[in-house]
This record gives sequence, structure tokens and C-alpha cells, in this order.
Amino acid sequence: MRFIVLLLAALVILGLLRGQDAPKGVIEGTVVDEVTGEPVRRAAVVLTFYARGRQPESLLATSGADGRFQFDELEAGTGMLAASKNGYLEPSSNRPAPVQLAAGEQKGGVVIRLMPQGIIAGRVTDDDGSPLQNVQVQVMVRVKFGGRKRWQSLGSASTNDRGEYRVTNLRPGEYAVFASYTDPASDTNVKTKERPEVYATTFYPNALDVNSAQAVVVQKGVETGGIDMRLRRELAFRVRVRVEGASADLLRQTHISLLQWDATGNISRNDVGSRQLQPGIFELQRVRAGAWVVSARTSEGSEPAVGYTPIQITNADLMDVVVAMGPAPQLTGTFVFEGTSAKKIEWKRYGVSMRTQEGQPSGAGQVAVAEDGTFALRYWMPGRYVLTDYGPGGERSYLASVRVGNEERFGKEIDLTIGPPGPVKVIFRNDQAKVNGRLDADVEGSPGKLGTVVLVPVETHLRRIEYAFATEVRPGWVFSFGSVRPGEYLVCHMAGDMKTYYEDGEPPKESMDSAVRLKVEPNGTHTVTVKAVKAAVQP
Repeated sequence: MRFIVLLLAALVILGLLRGQDAPKGVIEGTVVDEVTGEPVRRAAVVLTFYARGRQPESLLATSGADGRFQFDELEAGTGMLAASKNGYLEPSSNRPAPVQLAAGEQKGGVVIRLMPQGIIAGRVTDDDGSPLQNVQVQVMVRVKFGGRKRWQSLGSASTNDRGEYRVTNLRPGEYAVFASYTDPASDTNVKTKERPEVYATTFYPNALDVNSAQAVVVQKGVETGGIDMRLRRELAFRVRVRVEGASADLLRQTHISLLQWDATGNISRNDVGSRQLQPGIFELQRVRAGAWVVSARTSEGSEPAVGYTPIQITNADLMDVVVAMGPAPQLTGTFVFEGTSAKKIEWKRYGVSMRTQEGQPSGAGQVAVAEDGTFALRYWMPGRYVLTDYGPGGERSYLASVRVGNEERFGKEIDLTIGPPGPVKVIFRNDQAKVNGRLDADVEGSPGKLGTVVLVPVETHLRRIEYAFATEVRPGWVFSFGSVRPGEYLVCHMAGDMKTYYEDGEPPKESMDSAVRLKVEPNGTHTVTVKAVKAAVQP
């Protein structure tokens, strides 16, 4: 017995010694500027490495004056290389470089290309040409959601005492730039005989709305200067509001605001500040001329009540605007399950809310579904909304249909501009399918973490990211989806994670160009081969 124990101990020690003697590998490469090709010195290079049989670890190196970096004493495994440096886009915007390493391999020639950031710079002045300090300048880009485009803010900056600003870390593309400013000297409590003035929000070069703005083109590594804006003063007016149909308790919790709709259907709220002069009488000050909707609503936690009155301000104060308040309208419906299931669905774990097709919330928040599957969702603002936030993760069922009468509205807008359309039926089923596949990558061996495979619905109105399915590529260039909603999809490969999908509203063009069309049948198991994008397979 003692001999056996000693023999086992010797074998263990021998195995450890052999592990120690296993040849170590090296990864070396260069960080270069994507535009000039010149080496980038003092860049922080991070290697996320997956050694065989071990937990992943992150290693850090700094590039030298020649842009070169090196990681040594590495075991066999796979990894992802990423680099960062001030003046270049953040790592999430630069493509990672995948690597794989055999035992004792000396891997050289790895190149990490950093994209230099684009910059928009300029100056903001008043209509007399004097610089304005602390002006908020924002940069927006148009992104796709549900087959439509909407504006999304990507960066901002404040002007200095010279009225100068710089918005950094921008990708190449076309942007809209606007400036907004509240004069600190405009105290609404100070009485004056002169008509007060406000600064109009201005889109470059001198437009008053985003749809009339001139696009600013940003290129890689280029500072686009001279994007100057001159904010003009406009006369401001008072709006006195009388709220009717609300109790004294509700009036104490009532908030008054001004709303506008732009040409794309987006709602903008202008909380210019209101004060209650006496019960039921409110006053809005320093309001710009134009078409508005006066909104009155109770604060959260009280009995919901709302009221709206459209107004038109031209050249005089409006001193008797009446807003009649009443119960907030509500959308009612029922959650039902169609199919066979050994487990009863707990509807009380589900919630429902609404948003616009452009992604804006309805202001109704989320309400829980009752145990019997019914729900009543109050909304504050008439409009067209998409029902969303249907259920918790982990349920072995999926949202299959949203029906209003005989009309299918899954992923589509429900028209609530003239009141609720009637009961809504939200249908869940459990006939999900499985999809397995492999990347056609022309590279041997196990690639490690090499991007993401996405199932993008073919229907345009379902292109939003919440209707897509995504999974990481596994060693061996394989991937799988375990619970897919039946329907038609475009299957494509993306380098990196889903950040680009979030920002652009769809996968990159190079991914969509190589996508494979797949019809997913109920309860089916499907196999598909997808071409890998070159950015993810180049060493």
C-alpha cells in the first residue's frame, strides 16, 4: 500500500514538473495609427487571455516608441488584444484583434490599428458677437430604430470664457450640432417693465430645428473647426393657466409643462418653470413664441389625472388658458398562453409598458400583469406607441403576437391619438426553435472569443435590437441558439460585441452583406453556415 501511495505521489510531481517545463509562448506586435500607419507610442495594450484549463486573465503592456509591445511567458490558449490612448476612439469603438497561441509559439507581426478620434470645434456668441460662456453644445447623429431614423446624442461640451468648445471622441460620419443657453441673469422673480428675452436654441449654422440644420461631416483624425453659432435673443411671454376638474388635493400635486412635437414625431418637453399663484392658477414665464401644448398632470403616486390644451403664442401674453383635467386614459388587455405546458405561467411576474417607434417612453411607466393575465396601463400623452417589456427572462415561452381586434401589432405602433382602441390580446407560445451553426472562416484551430452571431428579423419593423438574438462564437468557430422565436431571419457575424448594433440600430454593413437568410420553423432544429467578417479573423 505504501508503495502505491509513493508511486502516485511521484507521478503527480512528475506531471507538475512537466507542466513547468512546457515551453512558453510569446505574442508581440505593433500599435499603429489607422490613418497614417505610423506607430503609436505609449498605448495601453490589454490581452484578455484564455489559457487552456484556466480562468481568463487580463494582461497589460505599454507600446514603445516604435509602437511595439510584447507579452511573454504565455501558455497555449486564445485571446483578444485591444489598445487605447488619448486622442483615439475608445477601445469599444476600435475592433479587437483575436489571437491564438500554441504551446511554445512565438507569434509576431500582430498589428492593432487605432482609429484617431474626430473632433468638432467652434465658437458660440450672442447676436452682438460677444462670446457666451457655459453654453451647452451637443452633437447628435441619426440612428435607425425599427426601420426609422431618429436623432441620438453622442457627445457634448460647454463653452469657455471665449465662447469656444470642442466635442471629442467622434467617429467618422455626419452630425447635427446645436447650442442651448440659459442666461444666468434672467431671474424670473425680478420684475421689470421691459419685455423679457430668452436665447433661442440654435442648430448649426442658424436653424431653429434639427430638420433644418446643416450636417457637419467628421473624418478620421480630423478636427472640423469653424462650426460657429450665433444665438439670437427672442421675446419671451407669460402663459397663465387655469386648471379645472381637479380637487384641491390633486392641484397640490399637479405639474404644468409645455410640449412640442418635431417633424419626426418626437416630443420635446420645455419645463420653463411654473408657479402656482393660487389654487388652480399657474403661471409659466419666459416662453418663446410658437405652437405649444400645455400639459397638466398629477405627480406619481396620486390618482392619475391629465389634461392638455394647445396654444399659439405670437406677440402677446396668454393670460387665460384653461386646461380641463380628467382621469388618464388607459389601455387594457389580457396575456394568454397558447400551447401545451406542464407548468402554469405566473402572469404576475410579467410587466407591460409602451414606447414610441423611435424609442421614447410614453410616460406611463411599467405596470404589473394581474394573476389572471389582465392589465390596465394608463398613459399620459396621446400618441402612437409600441407595447413592450413583456416578460421576465428564463421563462420557457416567448411573445408571439400582439392583437388589437383582428389586427396584428407585434412590434408595430398602436394608435392612441384618439383614445384607447379596445382590449389588446398579448399571446405567448412555447414552440421555440433551435439554431446551430459554424463560421466559414478559413482559419484552422480554435479561435476563442471571435465576435458575435446575430439573428436579425427580416421584417423591417422588427429590426430593433430587442427582437434580435445574439450569441458569442465558441472555440471551433461554432455557435448555437437554444430558444428562437419562429420567423424569418438574417444570420450574420459581427466582430466584437453588440455595441455597434446598439449605436446604429442594425449590424454593420459588412456583416449584413454576408448574412444568410434562414426560415425558423416552430419546434424546429436548424443548421446554418455563416461567413465570418474579415475584421474578426485576421491575426
